[in-house]
Amino acid sequence: MRIDKNDFMSLLFYLGYLTVDSSYAGMVKLRVPNYAVKELYFSYFETLLEEEFKYELDVSNIQTALTILALEGDNTNLIACIETVLSGMSNRDSIKTFRRTQVRGTFLIDEKYVKTICFTLCMLSKCYVVESENEVNKGYSDIQLLKRPGIDVNFYAMIEFKYLSKADDKEENISRKLEAAKEQLGRYNDSPKFKGMNNLKKWAVVFVGDKCVRNEELL
Repeated sequence: MRIDKNDFMSLLFYLGYLTVDSSYAGMVKLRVPNYAVKELYFSYFETLLEEEFKYELDVSNIQTALTILALEGDNTNLIACIETVLSGMSNRDSIKTFRRTQVRGTFLIDEKYVKTICFTLCMLSKCYVVESENEVNKGYSDIQLLKRPGIDVNFYAMIEFKYLSKADDKEENISRKLEAAKEQLGRYNDSPKFKGMNNLKKWAVVFVGDKCVRNEELL
């Protein structure tokens, strides 16, 4: 028996992993019901990363990186963790285990992978509520690290990612991507949700392949 996307979503709904968000003209839109279930999904994605790429995440390093961000407002350790995961995904052994995304011997990393990996790593910390692709001031921010009930930190964060392939590794392309990320961050920062948050750190981050080439804070 063939199971399609709708069948699978129905199963998740009946198991309680999705709930009804809205309905229109007989069509139902589903969503993740709460943050606890979202954590379950990304715990599964973490396991999938480890199994598919034979790569073991160093959870203690990731949690340390997020603690440094929360207390000192420094994201460099988190960016280094993302680079480590991307490097593991793009090496030759990983390519062989993930053939469905292989083109001419190169693993297809793109912007959505960078964002998803960052989101997954951030979900390993209990410092923040982690949000992604939330609508903010006529746009959708990549990663937001916001207040978790009962936990106070020194800094919150918003990160906007841009990506270039190694074939596009030119200074003018990097500068263009960086400016686009900064423009988006500036627009989001002017929204009522974030206005007046003096301890909100905002970073524009550009990756070329599996390396971060720009990591600039918007002041």
